[in-house]
Amino acid sequence: MTPRGSTSTSLASSANPSVPGQSVTFTATVAGTGLNGAVRFQEDATPLAGCADVPLAGSHAQCVSSALALGSHSLTALYYGDALNADSLSAVLMQEVNSPSLDVDASVAVTRYDALTDGLLVIRYLFGLTGAALTAGAVGPTATRTAPAAISAYLDAIRPLLDIDGNGNADALTDGLLIIRYLFGLRGDALIAGALDPSATRTTGDAIADAIESLLLP
Repeated sequence: MTPRGSTSTSLASSANPSVPGQSVTFTATVAGTGLNGAVRFQEDATPLAGCADVPLAGSHAQCVSSALALGSHSLTALYYGDALNADSLSAVLMQEVNSPSLDVDASVAVTRYDALTDGLLVIRYLFGLTGAALTAGAVGPTATRTAPAAISAYLDAIRPLLDIDGNGNADALTDGLLIIRYLFGLRGDALIAGALDPSATRTTGDAIADAIESLLLP
């Protein structure tokens, strides 16, 4: 009987850290010869929903999940092997799922919540900018979330929370302006002047500040 060839499997995440409800793509890459078979994406020994038996496409398999709860998740990818290739298990990937915040570029603590990075990214996003136009000159020096696609995906995931004035819609010239003013240090009437939608349900400087502060984690 011909012995099966050795393989190795690695696992990568499209967004780490992520937030609850955010769609994250996990990619397993298998090194081997003439690969077939499937990959199980798992937390400890429990498969992720819908990702228990993902066929390889070439040397890759992907799992998309939006079901991870707050906290740290120890994820691995198990390649089942085939007639020619042995099984292999990836190293543990620690996927962090954090509470939503306005630290859009995921900077270190001392540079979080900056008007000219996080605030600018929010307002550009709400204006519909994508790609390089979204991030150019607006990613902080200690940022760990830097790719335009990752920034967009993060903001997509938290978009409902960007409705700062509570009118049911996140808008650049109201919510985006309120956020960037707050991050520049404006409060009270200077924070809200000309920046509230007529149908806003939060209409005072204090209420707007409270809504923004709920997105500022320690």
